[in-house]
Amino acid sequence: MLTRFNHLAFTICIFSITALTAASFCSAQTTVKSGHGTIPATKRPAGSNKSETEASFEVLARLRAMRDCWNDPYQVLVGDDPKYENDSLFFRCAEEYPLRLAEAQTAVSEALTRLKDPVLIREITAAIGVFNDLETLHRLFESRGYFILRVVRVSDIYPIAHKYDLPYRDNEISKFTVYQEMMPKRRVHIDRLASLISGAPADPNPTLTPAQAAVAVDDLDWYYATRQGPEKKQYYWYLGRHPQGRHAAEARKPVDQPEVYKKEQEARTAKLHDELFGVTRQVIEAYVHGDKAVFDRLLGPSFPMRALYISRLRPQENVASFEIREFKIEIMDYYAELYRTEVVAHYKSLMNNKERDYHNWILYKRTNGVWQIVEWHSAYQPKDY
Repeated sequence: MLTRFNHLAFTICIFSITALTAASFCSAQTTVKSGHGTIPATKRPAGSNKSETEASFEVLARLRAMRDCWNDPYQVLVGDDPKYENDSLFFRCAEEYPLRLAEAQTAVSEALTRLKDPVLIREITAAIGVFNDLETLHRLFESRGYFILRVVRVSDIYPIAHKYDLPYRDNEISKFTVYQEMMPKRRVHIDRLASLISGAPADPNPTLTPAQAAVAVDDLDWYYATRQGPEKKQYYWYLGRHPQGRHAAEARKPVDQPEVYKKEQEARTAKLHDELFGVTRQVIEAYVHGDKAVFDRLLGPSFPMRALYISRLRPQENVASFEIREFKIEIMDYYAELYRTEVVAHYKSLMNNKERDYHNWILYKRTNGVWQIVEWHSAYQPKDY
């Protein structure tokens, strides 16, 4: 039973469940559906000048980047109880959000001074309007009066609620529901704009059809169930939501084939251990040798003071050798592949043959199969041998 969500910002890096079907969505559509019906979307003629083409490409790219600062409903786990639904899981860009919004707003302003096609202008204006409304909501939801609350007064957001036909009863609506309704709307005008631009780049994060979104939801729920582990009985939770789901047969294994399931779990655990142990050994070896290229690959983009850390890296000339003597893994987030390793590294020194232990806590995140370090803390254990 799902009763809470982790508030870590790392959840914003949602695993690529949409990659299952993304390759098939890149072709341009001849019509685009919105909440107000189907509107023809015809490619604009290729006769526009170079300045207009560049402007349309730039504004499309910036709007898409801003769109991807938010997660779609099929990328957010819906709670069993509305009281535990977490609206913050829709928010994806963290500290980069203000920059992406400023870039999109600037690109729109510049495009509107260069473009002459009224249809393009209409879609661009409508697209940035949705993001401006989302910004209004975001500021209100994060304000002192609403930050810790689950619901918002409809009267405080009525122009937006009316404009987008948000569902509400009385004078109250959950913040989660508002975002859930708004996320699909942020795609409508961007998709329509792309369909109007000749030669528009393929969308790396295309809009899913309802059937494709249902697959993504199924996969997300299964991912959550497997991350929780069998002791949480989340397989029953998954089957309750998807009795005929894509992973239903696998979900029944703990009951129907307990020995097979146990062996598979042990194999997965051993594989995870071996992978992270190998990566950790690379990390410590690169630290000992001052290998900046390895750290440039292994340090995640959010690693604190990343560039400064790499620039100050130097070979540890007094270290003769090292070995990992203790290694433990802890799951840190059930919504993303985030693990903390507790590592005791034993070093032998060239000076006086001293041996020392360092206790390390390394936070790893795996995205698309690639391990990177999010944080790393180390403490010397003052014990000479």
